[in-house]
Amino acid sequence: MGVVPERELETYTLLDIQNSDLCGPDPQNHHCRLSALPPMKSLLRNLSLHATLVLIVLLVPGAVYELVSQSRFRNVELLAFGGAVTYPAYIGLWTRKLRSERARFILFHLLLVLVTAFVAFIVGGNQPSLARIMTPAAVGAATLPVAAIAALRGNRWLAVTSLGSAAISLPVGAILSWVIFVGAALSGMHGGM
Repeated sequence: MGVVPERELETYTLLDIQNSDLCGPDPQNHHCRLSALPPMKSLLRNLSLHATLVLIVLLVPGAVYELVSQSRFRNVELLAFGGAVTYPAYIGLWTRKLRSERARFILFHLLLVLVTAFVAFIVGGNQPSLARIMTPAAVGAATLPVAAIAALRGNRWLAVTSLGSAAISLPVGAILSWVIFVGAALSGMHGGM
């Protein structure tokens, strides 16, 4: 076990690394900049960041529900479930990191359909309205006009992406609309008995 030189234990900024002799003759070499940073520090930073985010996502909805249920706003259902906003935010964070723009577009559209369905399910209670029931299906089909306009303008990439997004999100939105309809009908039957 030798003594570790003090220089290896120092933290470096990118400017220090570019201006130092660590990179050799070519300071613009991006591989040199990455290899000069200690790999464990970056790994630990990422792990601690995601552990903190997971804790926030798991603890905030329960805490918000408890706080609202004990306050004077306990009858406001949407406010009671307001902590659930952390779920789509965390999923959106991971979706944003995808490299494929098409996959990001499709997943963000699907996430929008799911959030819309959740809000429509919570907000309406047992009063079925056509707008509340049809909203998830309408949001799922929202990219169909975009696909038609993009095809007419010759933007093939946007047309195919929008059509693919609608092919995935429209059936999901239709199923969720049916679930909202059945849930409203069953709760209406239960309330009337």
